[in-house]
Amino acid sequence: MWPAAYQRLKDKANGVRPGYIPQSPDQVGYELDPQTGERREIQASDVYGPGELEEAMTWQQAAAIHNERIADKRGRALTEKTKASSQALAIKPISHVPPALVQVSDVQRYMRELKDQGLSANTIMQRHGMLRAITKSLMKQGYLTNNVWDRVEATAMPGEPLPFLTPEEVKQLWDTGNWHLQVLLYTGLRENELCPRQQAHLDGRWLRIDRSLGCSVKNDDSLREVLLPEWAGTQLPKPPGKTTLWRLVKRTTPRLTLHSLRSALRTALAQAGVTTEVSERILGQKVGKAAGASHVRKYTEYTREIIGPALEAGWVVMDEWCR
Repeated sequence: MWPAAYQRLKDKANGVRPGYIPQSPDQVGYELDPQTGERREIQASDVYGPGELEEAMTWQQAAAIHNERIADKRGRALTEKTKASSQALAIKPISHVPPALVQVSDVQRYMRELKDQGLSANTIMQRHGMLRAITKSLMKQGYLTNNVWDRVEATAMPGEPLPFLTPEEVKQLWDTGNWHLQVLLYTGLRENELCPRQQAHLDGRWLRIDRSLGCSVKNDDSLREVLLPEWAGTQLPKPPGKTTLWRLVKRTTPRLTLHSLRSALRTALAQAGVTTEVSERILGQKVGKAAGASHVRKYTEYTREIIGPALEAGWVVMDEWCR
């Protein structure tokens, strides 16, 4: 193995970082023997000296290790949006310091920099948590023995709850005549649950919310079927532009956000006497998140025979508001 060791010393002297980063320090890889031209096994110890592997690892390489670990653990890969956007934004301010060399002072500086950018406490907490999770994966894979991100607290005060729609605001939004806004009001779907759906997701009037055909969901508890009102028809229209619905909501009801439309159906279901558990299932909320639903462990028992009549009861209230 002396050619590899010699090359390592030469590269180090020239400031060249090795590109071989195994998923764990003891993972076996392969390289071509420069003398025979044949493939041979290679381990990290053949390329790196003590401590060099950890110091050579970049945040992007660490994130790749983390993403593969999480995908194996969950049984599905992280979305490209998470990797290309959320992770990239979190990594950028600390990218000049290898994960293994980050000190408490680096984390503190990182937090101050995000705060100086005017980011919310919740956003700062999320980005800190993402780097903390990546570092935890390095520990789980045998690269590190401690997580420096645990030593700097990042907390956010609970944000203001989303505003609840009044019956008058529900009617204002209904009167826009926009099919997508009207369906969001009557189903409680999130924008990214409704707009990307394709015709194959529709079974009669039942819309399937799952990860098929390239679609995503917020969490496993968001996997569900939702009945569309009869007036919605059985053909899904062309999805709107990226900010079309947001602009329409702000122009019609400035105090509201697009996500706050979900509260309309929640209120209507409550007034119709639908239980909290069924209401939260219709909305695709995480199990046990809402007060009154803390004993719910799973949603599988809520079938079409339960969801359909519950939605129809809520629609009676919605119809009164939209007259």
